[in-house]
Amino acid sequence: MPLAWLALGVVLGLFLGSVWAVPGLALLLLLAAVGGAWVLARSGGLRVGLPLLVVAGVLLGVLRGGPGLLEPTALDLLPRFHGQEVELRGTVNGVAELVGTQVRFRLEAEAVRGDGTWRPATGAVQVWADASIQPADDRSHPFIAHGDLVTLRGLLDAPPSIGAFDYREHLAARGIGSQLSRASVTGVEPASGGGVLGAVHAARTRASEAIERHVAEPQAALTRALLLGLRGSVPPSVASDFRDAGMAHLLAVSGLHVGVLLGLSLLASASLLGRRRGLYLAVPIVVLWVYIALAGAPPSAVRAGAMGSAYLLALATGRLTAPLNALGLAALVLLAWSPAALWDRSFQLSFTAMLGVIVMGLPLARWAQGNLPSVGRGEAGMRALSLRGARSVAAALLVSAGAVTGSLPLVALNFHQVPLLGIPATLIALPLLPLLLVAGVLTAALGVVAPPLADAAGLVVAGAGGLVLLDAAVVSRIPGGVAQVDFVTAPWAWAAYAAMFAVLALLHRGRWAGAARGLATALWRGPRRRADAWGLVALIAVLAGTLWLAAAGRPDGLLHVSFLDVGQGDATLIITPDGASVLIDGGGDPRVAIPLIDAALPPGRQRIDVAFLTHPHRDHMDGLLELARRGRIGRLVVPPVLPGEDDGWRRELDALGVSVHEGVEGMVVEFTDGVTVEVLNPPSPPLVGTASDVDNNGLVLRVRLGEAALLFTGDLFEGGERLMLERGADVGAAVLKLGHHGSETSTGAAFLEAVAPSIAVVSAGAENTLGHPSALVIERVGGYAGEGRIFETARQGTIEVTTDGSTWWVATERD
Repeated sequence: MPLAWLALGVVLGLFLGSVWAVPGLALLLLLAAVGGAWVLARSGGLRVGLPLLVVAGVLLGVLRGGPGLLEPTALDLLPRFHGQEVELRGTVNGVAELVGTQVRFRLEAEAVRGDGTWRPATGAVQVWADASIQPADDRSHPFIAHGDLVTLRGLLDAPPSIGAFDYREHLAARGIGSQLSRASVTGVEPASGGGVLGAVHAARTRASEAIERHVAEPQAALTRALLLGLRGSVPPSVASDFRDAGMAHLLAVSGLHVGVLLGLSLLASASLLGRRRGLYLAVPIVVLWVYIALAGAPPSAVRAGAMGSAYLLALATGRLTAPLNALGLAALVLLAWSPAALWDRSFQLSFTAMLGVIVMGLPLARWAQGNLPSVGRGEAGMRALSLRGARSVAAALLVSAGAVTGSLPLVALNFHQVPLLGIPATLIALPLLPLLLVAGVLTAALGVVAPPLADAAGLVVAGAGGLVLLDAAVVSRIPGGVAQVDFVTAPWAWAAYAAMFAVLALLHRGRWAGAARGLATALWRGPRRRADAWGLVALIAVLAGTLWLAAAGRPDGLLHVSFLDVGQGDATLIITPDGASVLIDGGGDPRVAIPLIDAALPPGRQRIDVAFLTHPHRDHMDGLLELARRGRIGRLVVPPVLPGEDDGWRRELDALGVSVHEGVEGMVVEFTDGVTVEVLNPPSPPLVGTASDVDNNGLVLRVRLGEAALLFTGDLFEGGERLMLERGADVGAAVLKLGHHGSETSTGAAFLEAVAPSIAVVSAGAENTLGHPSALVIERVGGYAGEGRIFETARQGTIEVTTDGSTWWVATERD
């Protein structure tokens, strides 16, 4: 199972890299230690390939991940308008479904207007709109389709939490950070074409309409939820029964559904077609992806589909005889594509459900098939029919039990509930799932070409759906069906999985017991030769050095802000409490700026997670551009390109493939450790006709942690400061980096009064010919910062300001 061990190492490495900036030298030393351990083990006759694979996976995980892996969580203008009535324009993504008297759909925002001016905006929004929408000639209600450009008016806000259910986290896992409620649709521009996704969502809409015509309620609503992922029409009483029975998870298409469907379709296909040819594997893979497409391809189902496909591929090629290898391969691919998925609850539930099917469900089902009475060749009649039915039911129950057992510890951890009666109720319902889904697909397809036959298929849907509904209704009325497990924490969940692993290891002890005894004996005896003893001493010394270096790179939980001494220019490096790196401007000469940036970064870190270019003047931009050329910038926020401005810098960034975001007033960049970077300037549309449009449309940034705030104004002129105050910007900050290197053009008296800084920093070159900083400005700032609280890079070198969110510490390179 080499890929399974490698995947385990990658998972451990991603966890390690997310909280610990392990230096590159420490990784090299660890690699040397692993090599030494392998040599010593081989000289002692031990085979240590699998542990080395785990270590290799850890190294890969650390290198792929690292601090800031999950962040920034937002580069979005929309949060600025939360709590306000706004107009919103964007594109419909998916199927719009009727929920009571409202229409619910996902909108990919393109522009927002809250104060009379349309501003470009990006981000996904969950929309709840009034169902009275202007009819379209060639469409049925709600007259909105995937790809339409719609304009709405409503209340924009953050999604709320609903009781114990964290609705906000649920939507965030799908990339949705805002909700528009009490909305009315004021304009619809129908999509032209729509491509493959448009065709898929159109097919989902037609299937929903066919099921509505040929299946009675509430079975029709249940089928749309389980087959198409459209839960809007599920009656409140049915939803209540499923919730009280501990079966609410069945109404949301997830990895559990995909895992059960994979297991049952594989067993059925093998039974009908035989295992001699690989043809029997084609049926489940087609069933799998047709179902995922019809369900709207929710992320959890797609991930489970990828894992299931890897397992089927392993069976088809015969290369990966151990099923865990296939699951390990799928996990490696998914985590290599998106390491942050490891922290996604839907990914965890999908993975564990699929793991339960492959490791427990399918082996138990095969065991049952081999031990239950079989049907003789040519045997017919009621006995044969009963035996086949019993074998099918047993297999279905065991596959379902594997999926439920695999995900149960995570369900208890995330929802703090264990459905005591819901587990057997789910085991009863899940085997009916394939019948319900297949009959639902037939009903939808026949509804187009042969409506009478669709009515017949609809009877099967009604029967299977009725049994599932009866199951939920009966169980929901039995008291004590759900146990509260508020005490379950992450260690409890890990302990549960460790216990499962121990049981499986005990059942397969013949595979590893001999090697374990050999390793224990060798460790007990110790090295037999002097050379091996010295090698062991060297190995321990290298491991100690590894741990020491790794400890040196661990974040200390404070916000570090380094104003770098780049001469006549600006460059500020910020390290957040969790170790993410933020760069504001990059100085002029890269030969000066980049070594200073590298020296201020944590050991072993070279990549900048987020960079901000306040404005495209060379004393702020050249070092940053060089970092972009070297591929060292994750995301870059820049000001808008003004008419008539030389945009060569922007074209180069686009050519380099840098992830560039245009900064505008209201954008907020958030980090999970509590740090936020708010863009206060420029407005949209940009200012025109000022003393310096490039400077006055530069980014003004306010960085916050708790009660502590720092303000960066770039080269903003006094006129730009005044206009920003007139727009009502909150500029209060304890630390102010003086605008335009302390020039007389900036840091006006009114602006200073609004900021009220207690610490001021000037970034300017020693003995520069421009007279920066101005003595008048320094005197003006002294009225707020006081004696000894104004710091200049020209005099004191690099200046580091540190805070825990309330208290400030300042350290300078030179006294």
